[in-house]
This record gives sequence, structure tokens and C-alpha cells, in this order.
Amino acid sequence: MDPTGPFEDDPNLTDKRYPGNPTRSYRTRAPLRVLGEVTDWEDHPPEALKAMRDHLRAAGHRGHQRVTPLRLHERWLGPPDQPPREPQIQYSEPARRVLELVGTEPEGRHRMRYEISRADRAPLPAQYRSEARYLGYRTPDESRPYAKYFQANTRPIQEHVVHALVAGMAPTEYGYGVDEAADRLARPGYQGMETGWTRLDNGVIQVNVLTAMPGVTAQMWDWWFGWHSRETARYKLWFPDAHQFAALGEDRGADRTLTDRQRYVDNVSYVDEYIGGTLQPLAIRFVDPVRMGIADLPGATHICARVSFSTMPVAFGWLVHQVRPTDDGAEMRSRFFLNDPRMLDLPASALPTSLASRALGNPLGRALAKPALPVAAARMMPSSLPTDMIYHCAAEMNHLASFLPDLYEEFRDSV
Repeated sequence: MDPTGPFEDDPNLTDKRYPGNPTRSYRTRAPLRVLGEVTDWEDHPPEALKAMRDHLRAAGHRGHQRVTPLRLHERWLGPPDQPPREPQIQYSEPARRVLELVGTEPEGRHRMRYEISRADRAPLPAQYRSEARYLGYRTPDESRPYAKYFQANTRPIQEHVVHALVAGMAPTEYGYGVDEAADRLARPGYQGMETGWTRLDNGVIQVNVLTAMPGVTAQMWDWWFGWHSRETARYKLWFPDAHQFAALGEDRGADRTLTDRQRYVDNVSYVDEYIGGTLQPLAIRFVDPVRMGIADLPGATHICARVSFSTMPVAFGWLVHQVRPTDDGAEMRSRFFLNDPRMLDLPASALPTSLASRALGNPLGRALAKPALPVAAARMMPSSLPTDMIYHCAAEMNHLASFLPDLYEEFRDSV
């Protein structure tokens, strides 16, 4: 390739970072003229690739290299002896679907849009107002058919998570917005920050967690998300030290014609849980990954949601859990994009009775409150939220994965 404008050394790969490294890697914002194609390059042998992957897995919590991928792929498609005219921009298929949703190019400042579902507009579940909240299990819970899986305490987090918690905030360059999640997660291998957190220039906080799950499959996680929120005791299996309550906007469990994914996509899971020392009343509003531009990979699944408070029509984050196969089972790559507030167009019946819900449960109230939303949302999130989220996600995913295969085998046909 031949650059058509200014270019510079890529500091991650050239001898500016690794003295003596002969790699010739460069960065440019200008289009590139394609001069030819290398057809005789030999791939690394399988054992070398395995060693690279093992190294990345071991260091994945923070990484020792940062490779900044291109979001725009530009190339001059005309004859090599002519100067480039208007470059043709080519997007990957996941990126193309994202552009259709947001209606702008990746370089612009935009946000993924959330579409209100029927479950969002449904009245709050009756048990939201009536069910007692408490940690752990009480005598009536012991009659549940899955009670043998109850555990008083959550398993310890995996070792690499401890290192990420101690390391503190990662450089901003490790982060990206939710609009880039589809493209980033579709790439093979690992990213520079598989476990850790950072703050983007626009104030969004990105939290990543990698969890190894021997013996687990993606199918088990789709089943879990369609099964667990029907009963609070099921939800507590996931994190008995932190989960207090769960209910569904639409309980679809009895409909045997639905797939596991159809039970939770476009549904709302109302949950009360401790994140760190703060009890958070949340509404997890699950979305079809396709609407976020995410296409499932072979043997993988993606669980995607808009995260909001259940007490008011305010969304403040997005989550994506990618579960992809490994040699011994699966791994989950979790991505949270927090401090990304939006007002949701919810009816008053979908909110608990309170002064805030009454004020924000009508269009005029939402319009008046909108200018203050960014500041108000930021104040509702404690400063410890990034590390609290890392620990919470790492603990619950590692804990459930330890017995999910047995739970799935026993209850996958139950409602």
C-alpha cells in the first residue's frame, strides 16, 4: 500500500517502543492506494498460535500491548498510477448494521438508540411492590426443587480480576463506546483491556470483565437468562451475597413454543441487588443483539441490554455479555458502558409510585428534566462504581459457572 497523506509510526509495534524491532507498522487518516497483494505469506504454525493465545489469556486482564483497530477502512480502488479521488469507505457487516441504527458514521458523536418494547410498557409486576427483600435464603425457599444448589457464600473471583482491581483505571485509549462493541467483539483474539475499567473523553465509563468457564456452553447462558428471573430464589443462585429480588415484565416461562432467547429478549428483568455497598433497584431491558449490530459467532451467544433504574424512567448504561467457546468450555467477555443516560418514554404504570416517578412519568416532566439528566445520573452513581462492577460481574459469573452445567442438565426442560 502507498499512503496518500501524512503517516506516522505505530508506537505499539515499531522500534519506538521495542528498540530493534524491524516491524514496519504505520498509522494514517488518509486513504491508502493499494499497489498489490501478498499471496505467499506463511501463517504461524499451530503451536506458535497456541502459545500466543495462552500468553494473551494470562495477561488479558490488562494486556501488554494495545492494538488500535481501524474503524474506517478506506482504500483507493482506481488504477495505481492515478492519484486517488474520493475514497470509497468500506464497513464490516456488524458496523454497517450499527450505522443503520444510529444514522451516522462511526467518527461522529452518536449513541445507540433503545426501542421501547411491549414489556417496558407493561405494568410493574405485582411482586415488585409486595415481595419481601432479603439476602440469602429463608425456610420457605428450601422447598424449591433447585434448593440443593443454594450456597451461603459466593465463590472467590478469578485471580486475574484481583490484579485488575489493584491496577486502577486503565488509559482512556483502551476504551471505546457502545456503538463500537459489535465490531470489537467480532474480532478474534483478545483486546488490551479484557478485565479493567477506564473513562472515555465523553464521560462514559467502560468496564470489562473476562471470565473463564470450564464445562459451560453458550446455550446454557441463553437458557439461564430465560429461566432465572421468574423467581427471586433462582436469581439468588447467581450471587447469594448480593441479589435480593427478581421479577419479569412479561413472564413467558410457561410458553413452550418459545426459544430460550425469546423468553428474555425484549423483556425486562426487575432486580434489586447490591453493587458494592449500594443497593441498586434496576431494570435490565434486554435487546436483540442484531439491533446492536452484533451477529452471533459459531458456538457463541451475546446477551445485550439497556440498564436503567426501576424507580424512574432513566437509563444509564448498556451491557453486552459475549459467551464464546474455548478448548475446555467457554469464556464470557462482559462489557458495560455506564454513565450514558437517557430518559425513557415509560408510562406511569410501569414505575413505582413516588414523587420522582410521578414527575417523570409524563412527557412534560421528562422534557423539563432532560437538561439536568447528565449531572443527575452521574450523581446517582458512586465513585466506586467501576471497581464495584468489576468485582460484582466477576463474582456472579464465576460462581454460577461452577454449577451451571449441572443446573442446566437438571432443569433445562422446566418452566
